[in-house]
Amino acid sequence: MEHRGVIAPASPVGAYAQLLPRRVLPGTPSQCEGDFFSPSCQEGEFWFAFDKNFVSIHSMSLPFNKSLTERARELRKNSTLSEILFWNMVKNKQFDGLDFNRQKVIGNYIVDFYCARLGVVIEIDGWTHDNKQAYDAKRDEYLRLLGLYVLHIYDEDVKHDINGTMQMVKEFCSKIPTKY
Repeated sequence: MEHRGVIAPASPVGAYAQLLPRRVLPGTPSQCEGDFFSPSCQEGEFWFAFDKNFVSIHSMSLPFNKSLTERARELRKNSTLSEILFWNMVKNKQFDGLDFNRQKVIGNYIVDFYCARLGVVIEIDGWTHDNKQAYDAKRDEYLRLLGLYVLHIYDEDVKHDINGTMQMVKEFCSKIPTKY
């Protein structure tokens, strides 16, 4: 399935278009499995295709790899103590009326918490992140290029000072303009 649209040059969607892999295969766009944006389109115009594992964008939505859905569900069922404590503070819009998702698939990544209204990703970093600095940096750069804001919180801070952690999150979020 092929779609056309226009990208505003400074929009997060525009940044997303520039960062997707361009796996162009010989042939017409409909024959280019896995190619999302055609370099042959005129400036500001794009086309994207859906393959069996990747659902692409429309206006304000984020890229989503549907093959990660089951993994995200497993992570929600097996949350760490810090993730449970944090989730209990933000679920049901009880944190400043903001709606958070947990273990949200964005592109080829699963983020701990995501608030669409602000475009904020919150990662709770514990021992599982100890030897993943390069991976985390790559993921953070990808998310920032999508126009998202990324906040890392230490696992221990959540466990030992949830109120201080929530105050820090509130201050961080207060500096971000709402997306809608």
